Amino acid sequence: MKNRSSRSIFTVALLILISVVSLFIMYRKFFMSDAASANALGKVIKTEGSCYKYDTFNNRWVRLNESDVITENDILTSESVSESVICLNDGSRLCVEENARVSVTEDNDSYHIKMNGDGTVIADTMMSEKELFLQCGQFNEVKLEPKSAVSLSVRNHKLTAAVYEGCLVTVISDGVENSAGKGSGYIVNEENSIQRLPVVVTSPVSEFWKNAIDEECRIKFEWTKNNNSIEYIRIEISSDSAFKSVIKTIFVDADKLNDEVLLSQGLWYWRLCSVDAEGKIKEPSEKFQSGRIHLK
Repeated sequence: MKNRSSRSIFTVALLILISVVSLFIMYRKFFMSDAASANALGKVIKTEGSCYKYDTFNNRWVRLNESDVITENDILTSESVSESVICLNDGSRLCVEENARVSVTEDNDSYHIKMNGDGTVIADTMMSEKELFLQCGQFNEVKLEPKSAVSLSVRNHKLTAAVYEGCLVTVISDGVENSAGKGSGYIVNEENSIQRLPVVVTSPVSEFWKNAIDEECRIKFEWTKNNNSIEYIRIEISSDSAFKSVIKTIFVDADKLNDEVLLSQGLWYWRLCSVDAEGKIKEPSEKFQSGRIHLK
């Protein structure tokens, strides 16, 4: 009798424990997810490859999927050959490219994007009436005006900005605002001094994905020329990001302002630099404008 009673007590206790655990799981799944949704700053509209976020609500890294909610201070990252695209509540969009790490906060009805370490992000406010603020490492915060698009890249302690549309405003060390419009760009060093880019690529954007109808596809490169000493544009296409396997090198008259490159299906890396009349490259390699083309 005593053994039977002990087993009954154990069974009841086990059932109670299972019920408590089940209720806790349901609470986390429904109530906490509802709380996260209520604090949503935006959602994921696209992922390619391996993308993750550090969920500050649950204190863990989770794989990023389309339609996932992004909340205050979530940390987003994309691994090699990967990217994610986030749409914020005001219509602004953020593309987190490979190896970049960013977080999003909201302050005074404006969104602030913070990028930690090296990497590239593409931000646009084409569908927004609000300004978007971006902080890249130790550099001064920059402001993207409404109806604008920009690529920001940090590498070797330098920030490179290229404006595709609209206007980007930054504040240099003496507090003076400095703006860059469509087709212009600059490099900022650790002292926040600015050097203008002699040529700015406006198409394709740094990250470019396309479904190729045929086995080969023509990709159009477009640029603006901001320095009269530039004579040529050099475009390199490689099968690796380190450009150890360059498959095409093309020299084009800089005043032509565009050129087409025929590529087969696959993942390709491009970089572009400007060349003067003496054949000298105007930018060192760490300042090349570059990106990826994925023809699927």
